[in-house]
Formats: sequence, structure tokens, C-alpha cells
Amino acid sequence: MFKKVLKPLTKVQIKNKILKTEQKKFASGEISVLDLPLSSYFSGTPESSLKSVQNELVQEQRTYNHSQLDNGLSIFSNDYNQQGTTVISLAVFAGSRYENYNNSGISHFIQRFFFDSTNTRSKMRLVTEMQKTGGTVSSSNDREHIIYRSESIREAVPKLLTLISDSVLQGRLHEWDLHPIKELVKQDLKDYSESPEILLNEALHATAFNGKNLGNPIICPTHNINNIKIDDIIQRMDSYYNPDRMALFGTNIHHDDLVQLADHFFGSFPEGTGSDEDIPPLEQSEYSGGDYQMHQRRFSKHESGTHSVLAFRGVPFYNDDVFALTVLKHILGESKSNNLRNLHSWGTHGLLNNHIVKQIPKSAGVINEASAFSINYSDDGLFGVKFAGDSSAVGEAVFRSLDLLKTIADKGVCEENLDRGIFKALFKYHSSLETSVGVHEANMSFPTLNVTDIGGFIGSVTAEDVQRVAKNLLLSKPTLVSYGELANVPRLYDLTKSK
Repeated sequence: MFKKVLKPLTKVQIKNKILKTEQKKFASGEISVLDLPLSSYFSGTPESSLKSVQNELVQEQRTYNHSQLDNGLSIFSNDYNQQGTTVISLAVFAGSRYENYNNSGISHFIQRFFFDSTNTRSKMRLVTEMQKTGGTVSSSNDREHIIYRSESIREAVPKLLTLISDSVLQGRLHEWDLHPIKELVKQDLKDYSESPEILLNEALHATAFNGKNLGNPIICPTHNINNIKIDDIIQRMDSYYNPDRMALFGTNIHHDDLVQLADHFFGSFPEGTGSDEDIPPLEQSEYSGGDYQMHQRRFSKHESGTHSVLAFRGVPFYNDDVFALTVLKHILGESKSNNLRNLHSWGTHGLLNNHIVKQIPKSAGVINEASAFSINYSDDGLFGVKFAGDSSAVGEAVFRSLDLLKTIADKGVCEENLDRGIFKALFKYHSSLETSVGVHEANMSFPTLNVTDIGGFIGSVTAEDVQRVAKNLLLSKPTLVSYGELANVPRLYDLTKSK
């Protein structure tokens, strides 16, 4: 719109204009150097090439380099800005989707064993040596991976990789070490049982994927806490913790340095380490959809009364439609809670920016959180919307979101909404790249793409792409999970009846 009204001067035109006015006055003594604007060019001064050099450097730094050790371990790294925090992640393909009913929760136990005692270091020594680096280490598990991560200055990377390697490959696993880990797992279960977000996430995947594969819980189920033995954990790690199933990611570190460190710490594995041939082949995930409700009438004073998620089958992370779904997610609206705890940050980034919430009448009640999401795995995915607030308002929001998806699938999106979705997606993506952790997350999600490519793919999404992915979503059976006060929340039958 502004291009039709404003015709910005080119750099050459600005330069010529300054030379003909201010600089002539300066040369004749009519004005002093203090009267010249800071953007003025002085006669004979060559144009700086710093910007073009920086652009080339940034492009080179944002491109991930890839290598593989002789034993099969993959290494990805970049040297993003050479000054920020260096982030290292060791990802192991040993998440909960590789479990079954009998050993469900074993990845939760393995994740909890990280940075416990090893064969060469006590827990106290591990923590003390880590604290001397000024960095941090952590572990997490999801449905596909167990991830070990460090964040530190670049000089501390060798020491932290020493500690991670020691903890992962030389962990002390004795029967008497299992009891304190069980207590930590029990505490996790207690904490998670009070979190609607985690409860909904678990119920969403279990319902969407029929309780198998990607539907396996990432939290150890209660019935297995006392069934998992130390021998089960040892056997699991001997089989799944092999170099073919590991990848090392580094951000803000020179690739050759990381390869050398990886070869030193992960070039050889303990005796008895298995291979992928010893692991049963992974079955393809099966999306089924469905309906699940968790009634809960007792809430803390900070919790909203009702939480609901409406989801459909999405796409794997390698599918080109992942970028169209990202834009659709921002067209629907992605926002967080605006309550008394963050009134100071009220603005257009809040619930007023959510397309669905704006359609709900005030008489229906209050929506405290509304957000669209897109989750992508190696062979499947989920796309949907989640709401939290008063029961009537959440129920209304679920219906309105389904109607909006149908409208987009039937009639598409206008240019204004398409631009809004693209610009919001680009804003959030590029904002995340302002930190080393954000760059690290982007490259772990898309290790074969550089940062500028991802932004280009988002920017090239068309209205036809958005309409097509919306149609594809509605081809799958919906998944509807709800938690809390559910008197006015629809069931899946109510949604299908409205088609």
C-alpha cells in the first residue's frame, strides 16, 4: 500500500541531493560541519562495503555444516555470530515412541539419570566441574528424542562436552542408584498432574494416535514406576545409545573444532554398545483422531476453569506444507494469556490479535488463552487450536475455530489476512534468531536448511497454499480433548453434527 504513495529515494539520489545542497553550503562556508546531517556523504569518501561484507558473513555463518564420524555419529554446526552463547545439543533417537506397554516410561527414567554419578565422577564432582565453567547443562525427553544440552561461552565447550560424554556414555547404573530416580519420577508425576497444559498434551497425543507410537506417553505411567528395573535401563541404553542414532548440534562454534571434539569424546563407545540391527523396526505412526474429556472441578486460584484442544492431522517436518501451516497458524492467531500478572505488557500482541477470540461475544464469558499450534515429527504431525477460559467461552471458541477452518478451506484467505499471517510468522521467526538458543532450535528443526532459506519459504506461501492445507486438515478426523469444568464444552459428536 505504501509503495503506491511513497517513492523512497535510492542511495545514489540521496547522495547526489546532499552533494548539491548541504555540501555546497559547507564548501562555501555558509554552514559548519555541525549543521550537516549524520547521513551526509563527504566529497571523495568511498561508499563503505561493510554492509555487503556483513551480509556475506551472516549468510555463511547461518548455513549449517554437516559431517559424520567414521562410527556414524552426525555433526551439525555453524558459527552464527562468534560472540554469543555457544549451544551444544546431543540428540539420541530413543524417545517414548520407541517404547511399548511393558517398558513405557523408560526414556523418562534415562533422562532423569543424566548428570548423576558416573564410573569416573561422583555427582558432586560433576556439578562442581560444571559450575566452574559458568555454563548450564540440561536433559529433556520427547516422543522421538532424548536431548542433552549445554549453554556456555565458547571456551567452556570442551569441558562441558567432557561432562556430557561422561554422563551419557559412562553413567553409573547400579540397583541402589534407582531408588532416588524413582522418587524424582514420582515427583514429576505429581507436578504434571497439576498442569493442564501437560495433561492436555499427553491426552492429545494418546487420543490422536490411538495410544501407540507417537501416542505413547513421555511421562512414565504410574503402573510402570516399580516395574522398570536397572537391567532394563542398561539394556535399553546399550541398544539405543549407539552412534548411528545420535546427532551432535552446535551453534556459535567452528565446525572443525566441534568435529575434533566429537571425535575425541564420542569417537569410541563402551564395549557392549549395540547397533540399529538389534532394534526392532519402527512402525509408521497411525493417526486415528477421537474425543477425550478430563473432568476436574477443583482449581487453584491462578488456573482457568476450562482448557480445550481441537486438532487435526498435520504434516512431517520435511513436508513442504509445514511453512503453509505455519502461516495458517498465525492467520488463526497465536497469543498468550493476558491476565493480572502481565497487564504491564498489554498491547496488540495479546488476545485482541487472535482472529477467533475477536468473534466470540462478551456474553459467552472470558478467554484467557488462545493459540494455534503446529507440531511436526519425522513421519507425522498435528495442527490445531487450544483455548483456556470460562466454559461457555471455550465451547464457543471451539465451534468458531472449526467454522473458520471450513471457511478458509472453501473460500481461501484474502490478501490482507495472508500478508498478516506471513508477516507475523516472519516476525516471530526472525525474533527467535536474535539469540543463540533460537538459532539452535531453528537448525535442530530444519538441519538441512539455512536460516535465510526458512524465511524465504515462509515469505513465498500463497493463498492457494493456505487453502490447500486447510482442506487437507479437514480430511482427517478431528481430535478434541478437554480438561476442567466441561459443562458447556462440546463433544466430538457435536462438532461432526455441525458439518
